[in-house]
Amino acid sequence: MKVFVDPACNINYGSFYIKGLWDVFGRDNVIFESKYFKDLCYTSQTHCMAFVVNEIRYVIDWADSNVVFYDDFLQWADVYGKVNYKPDYVESRWRDKVRPVSPNFGIGCFGRDKWEATMLCVKNYLKCFSRVKQGFKSYLSPYLWLYKRSGILLNPSGSNVGSKMIFMVSRYWGGETMANDARIAFIRACRRLQNEGVIDFIGGMVPDREDNDCPSDVLMRDEIPMYEYVRLLERSLLVFNTPAVHMCHGWKLPEYMAHGKIILSTPFVNELPARMIHGENVFFSDADELSLYEAIKTIVSNEQLQAALENGSRRYWDENASPEACIKQFVYE
Repeated sequence: MKVFVDPACNINYGSFYIKGLWDVFGRDNVIFESKYFKDLCYTSQTHCMAFVVNEIRYVIDWADSNVVFYDDFLQWADVYGKVNYKPDYVESRWRDKVRPVSPNFGIGCFGRDKWEATMLCVKNYLKCFSRVKQGFKSYLSPYLWLYKRSGILLNPSGSNVGSKMIFMVSRYWGGETMANDARIAFIRACRRLQNEGVIDFIGGMVPDREDNDCPSDVLMRDEIPMYEYVRLLERSLLVFNTPAVHMCHGWKLPEYMAHGKIILSTPFVNELPARMIHGENVFFSDADELSLYEAIKTIVSNEQLQAALENGSRRYWDENASPEACIKQFVYE
């Protein structure tokens, strides 16, 4: 069966779902082609990917907002997937069409170096340039960014049950009080536990701009190279998740699942296609420092709980959140 993908999509985010289409249908059967998508136009702010399977038109919308506002894509689609899905924010007339879809992150599967990535980009751009409003330079940028992630594995790393090391580096986003405050509280809870000799902590927050108000006790001025970030992430006993910009499911949540990590999380704002269960595949906590302190201490002191959460996270990824599982759920269920 042939699958047709709109080459005008933002490949940064679409790469996750394209990888899923490759896994389900075979790479040779997934074709970038514009003939089905001539009425769809993209700007740099169009966070959607359209594709066609067996003449059924699908759209995946990964916009941070839980409001559905790409009306042209919504009307074009037979099935519309929303990463940040909240039923109350979907108009009643679209309820049968709009469904939740698993969150994504960028996967480096479009070239192993900048020349290969550029050639793939040019080939796709020639198929859709009249519908891409941001110009070639902006269209190229995601391809060049993604090849740098080509070495990141989608398979869980080894078990860290019994480890005392915890790592977390996150972005400090100007104006995003909810996400920033939760991350600051987590870092401070970890530093407190480190001072008590309970854990070894590495991490902090990197501001998104030079002019920022990030608290000095959590501030990291320099970025960590990707390979170092991944190495430390793999060694960490647990990871911390909280709703990100506009209270969305950020990239970190599925990245953590892909690495098979114990996930300590504040409650989700938006729904997932398959519910995550406290104590089984996630450990939920309130976002204040004391609650996070107690949650970390509970996990660190209980290796049986660690093993259950680690195994549950890996199982959830395999069954519900990997690119292949995501596409199977979205297209066939």
